Amino acid sequence: MHLYVLIISLLLPASTLSNPGGITPVDINDPQVQVALKFAVNEYNMMINCAFWVIEESVANVTEQVVAGMLFRFYGVVFVPTVCRKMAPFDPKNCPVAEHPTRTTCDFQVLLGIKDKKELSHLDCKH
Repeated sequence: MHLYVLIISLLLPASTLSNPGGITPVDINDPQVQVALKFAVNEYNMMINCAFWVIEESVANVTEQVVAGMLFRFYGVVFVPTVCRKMAPFDPKNCPVAEHPTRTTCDFQVLLGIKDKKELSHLDCKH
């Protein structure tokens, strides 16, 4: 058991160790945050009734919490439509933001769980 705790403590960021189980601010450029954000954007695109792919324009704040995996809470994520239709595969390098886009601001949570489980929840959006 002690070896398991030692291994986990070595794998977690130092910020998490200072506040185990607590909610900690995290950098948007953190690789795990980017994985969670990409997953959330893909899920959001599948959920909304829009003919065009939507991308995130900005993110105000992100926190993380160790649970059964890592729980990321995203605040103030601004989504904007692109000019690319969903009928075609999405290529972000060739999909500029639409002219005069309607922005939607959302808060949500993404769980990156054990065994590669990913889950989007608590989606709350305002136009």
